[in-house]
Amino acid sequence: MTTIPGIYKTLAGGKSMYYMWFSAMHTRIDIMLCDRTETESKETGKLVYDEIRQLECAGNYFDPASELYQLNQKGYPGPVTVSRPLFAAIWECLDYYRSTAGCFDITIHSSNHHPEMIQGVHTDIAKSAISFNSPDLKLNLSGFLKGYVLEVVRCLLNRYHIKNALVNIGNSSVLAMGNHPLYEGWKVGIDFNGKQQREVTLFDECLTTSGNDSAERIHIRSPHSGKYMEGVKGVSVVTRQATEGEVLSTALCVASPAQREQILKNIPAVVYDLITS
Repeated sequence: MTTIPGIYKTLAGGKSMYYMWFSAMHTRIDIMLCDRTETESKETGKLVYDEIRQLECAGNYFDPASELYQLNQKGYPGPVTVSRPLFAAIWECLDYYRSTAGCFDITIHSSNHHPEMIQGVHTDIAKSAISFNSPDLKLNLSGFLKGYVLEVVRCLLNRYHIKNALVNIGNSSVLAMGNHPLYEGWKVGIDFNGKQQREVTLFDECLTTSGNDSAERIHIRSPHSGKYMEGVKGVSVVTRQATEGEVLSTALCVASPAQREQILKNIPAVVYDLITS
């Protein structure tokens, strides 16, 4: 059985907080659960851990044992039946491709990629099955999975009637529910390029950051030109839904001014263009 480190504290006014941390999805995850007994907090924390690990195993692009990896190997000609959570994640991504003018594209790492390649992903919702029209086509959920995980965790916490919590995945994807025990909302720093850019207070909101935080870490690629985004630049967004934040922060990094205007009409958000110097 996995032992998850955690600290339980009783605070002023009879309030309490349980803080736990662990590694998953190639980063550190920090979770704060409020207003529960220590036993309840640990039990819920273990459920959150198990849920995150399960989704990571399903959607890991690089792990040969993952569902996504197997789909990428067998999707052409397919079809491949996948779990409902993975099917739902891919379905959402296909929809977000349309609402971001093609700036968010999970086929971007396919061989011989072109802007219309995503049209070759075929879905069968009744059978939870997916097929590809080309052997070159591959799906990569790396720019989406953290937000999807946060929404699944939110549903889990709601199911256990936890209203006040914070879930932080690598400081780039943050879900804030309710309030900190000692003040309203949750104060969260936007960290980028080795420094804190600003502090924001989240009220039942999500904060997501994407971009190149150094000249050596250039990883966001334009689906339209096929070129990697050059320079040290990034975007943070505050949204109601974590999946929207993951999509927006990536799409806005590569969008033209006209595309950005249209995208934000489809998916409203508070946007922070990050300082690069």
